[in-house]
Amino acid sequence: MVMKYLVLLILVLLTSCTPVVGRVIEVDYSGLSHFSSTEEMELWLEGDDTDRVIILIADEDGKVKFDGQCEDFALQLQERALRDGYIVSFYVMGRLEYREHYKDTLPSGELHALNLAVIGNEVYLIEPQTDKYWLKAYLD
Repeated sequence: MVMKYLVLLILVLLTSCTPVVGRVIEVDYSGLSHFSSTEEMELWLEGDDTDRVIILIADEDGKVKFDGQCEDFALQLQERALRDGYIVSFYVMGRLEYREHYKDTLPSGELHALNLAVIGNEVYLIEPQTDKYWLKAYLD
């Protein structure tokens, strides 16, 4: 069965008596699933080359900008996972969490982008630049 979710976005104009205006967006989640095991995730990560190759896309002016930013790797890994039918999220790590995990310090005002995968009741973080992953939390 195709699972479809309708999201109704409602725009309300507070300054007048204009009727509520809405737009329905249809999102098809059929075919997407979480990894069933860490082994399945490892196999997928081995087959993906985001940790070795980043695809850069030029802007409207034909310019390509890249300065080794972690979000480019995390977004690419997320897009590829979705393309292959897996639910992988984008995750932002703050300075304290970064220091606790990496034993290093981010510059003031900086964050670090990773990916997040849910397998059963376990939440894993994935470092898209190395394919290393670790257990972040249990859901229950």
